[in-house]
Amino acid sequence: MLRLSPVVAALALATHPASSKAAPLQPTGKWVVDYTPSSCTARRMFGDHAISIVPSPLGSSTRVIIEGPGRALRARQHPSMVDPADGRGAVKASSLIYPLKAKGRRGIYSVLPNDLVARMLGSGKVEIRAGKQGSRLIWDDRSASSMGAALAIGGGASLSRAIETCKTDLRTHWGMIDGALPEPAIANQPKGDVQGVFRHEDYPEDAIAAEQSGTTSFTLMVDEKGAVMDCAIRESSGIATLDAMGCQVLRERAKFIPARDLAGKPIKSIFLTPSIRWVMQ
Repeated sequence: MLRLSPVVAALALATHPASSKAAPLQPTGKWVVDYTPSSCTARRMFGDHAISIVPSPLGSSTRVIIEGPGRALRARQHPSMVDPADGRGAVKASSLIYPLKAKGRRGIYSVLPNDLVARMLGSGKVEIRAGKQGSRLIWDDRSASSMGAALAIGGGASLSRAIETCKTDLRTHWGMIDGALPEPAIANQPKGDVQGVFRHEDYPEDAIAAEQSGTTSFTLMVDEKGAVMDCAIRESSGIATLDAMGCQVLRERAKFIPARDLAGKPIKSIFLTPSIRWVMQ
């Protein structure tokens, strides 16, 4: 099931070095809320740039991805700052700068709290900087280890309503009622311990180098065959690589005995993982 819903809203995006600010890029298309069977993505193009906002149907976090030209050798974690420009100050975060499949393109991947995204949409502005040189946060798009974006978002209320509508439709598609998880006659069951699918070698190199640990919990959307269709961050560890690696591992390795209805027919279901604790030993 796929629904495309254009939303009238104004967004401007710009990237530039820390030393100067260029005029924001103007959008080259309308907001489009892409509703798939497992996720909602609000996306808008700005010539060779794009921004995507991917909320979790459950939980307190939202994935924000900004794409643009530039080089990145591989996915690397960097400290970042997110400033909704609402006078309440910037928020420290952790983001991934990673190469896209298309040559010469890269992205910034951040998992942000819903209240920060609400501030972003409410103020109509956001500034994101990712990258570090020594102890100083830098923003220089010529570097493979830093990237920045300045966004002037108009029509935030329209976009917020469209995202909420999409999330509501997604919950309905997965059998939720009034925001509550369905109670199938027979609940889905993981094949083995979900925490047991993680291995020592899964610990991200960047997190090891920075001696970072944290706890993440996930929302898994499981289809009628017991496969994980999507993974969303329910509670973020605050460490980009830990969150991203956790979802990657669960998508690839977690398997389920599907839930069943009263007639014994396999049905779609949602599984809330226990907390996954990343600890170096």
